[in-house]
Amino acid sequence: MPPKIPRRPIELPDGRKLKTLAEAMAWLAKEVPKSEHKMEKVQTAAHLVTRAAEHGGRMIFAQMGMLQAIHRHLDTLPQDQPWSVVGWRFVCKQCGAAGSVNIVPNWHDRINSRTPFQPGWKPWW
Repeated sequence: MPPKIPRRPIELPDGRKLKTLAEAMAWLAKEVPKSEHKMEKVQTAAHLVTRAAEHGGRMIFAQMGMLQAIHRHLDTLPQDQPWSVVGWRFVCKQCGAAGSVNIVPNWHDRINSRTPFQPGWKPWW
């Protein structure tokens, strides 16, 4: 049976791409540290990829599971701080500039700034 191929390859943070489910399983087995194999996101990804490869499971679920396993540490960012503080800790992979993160501005983070459509806010037009 030929390996199943997702419509879009799954891109890893280092730029490599996983083009088949076999590559995805190999990445989970080799690249994820053994101490993290019991993490829920890694276990779920392994289950969904195996199900898609061997039992005709949905490919989109396998892709979503892999993306969660790849980015399993993103929810460990400081949740008690606003993005205007946390964003400067990120560094762009291409240019090396600090704070190069595409986020929506949080109006509540700004000091002496009115929140849109609240009392005291005036539109610019």
